[in-house]
Amino acid sequence: MKHSQYIYGEGQLKRKDNTLRFINSEGKQRDLPIEQISDIYVMTEMTLNTSMLNLLSKYGVLVHFFNYYDFYIGSFYPKEQLLAGSLLVKQVEFYIDSAKRLNIAQKFLKAAAANIYRNLRYYIGRGKDVSGYMA
Repeated sequence: MKHSQYIYGEGQLKRKDNTLRFINSEGKQRDLPIEQISDIYVMTEMTLNTSMLNLLSKYGVLVHFFNYYDFYIGSFYPKEQLLAGSLLVKQVEFYIDSAKRLNIAQKFLKAAAANIYRNLRYYIGRGKDVSGYMA
């Protein structure tokens, strides 16, 4: 089963034969099994090349980029992901099915709550008394 891969440390993401290799800023290398990855979330500065993007495209892996403050910058979608409106078709499928729509709404709310909690922890770390707002 494929899963999401999150990268929080700065470094390079490159192709090594038919796999992905992440090299962190200290030079430590880690291979990522491309066959098991559905999408990659890059939460920091990253150096990459077109050879690696070609491999991601071949396996249909999406890459989402975020800046230092965790704001969304953009995504890399392999060409096949958007052919013939398949993305729009999937969106409509989820819109029509109320159970799927409810599941997505719940995930949005959980993510929003996690972000609020993260912000509160940030302000506690800066000496602000916001502990009364945390459950």
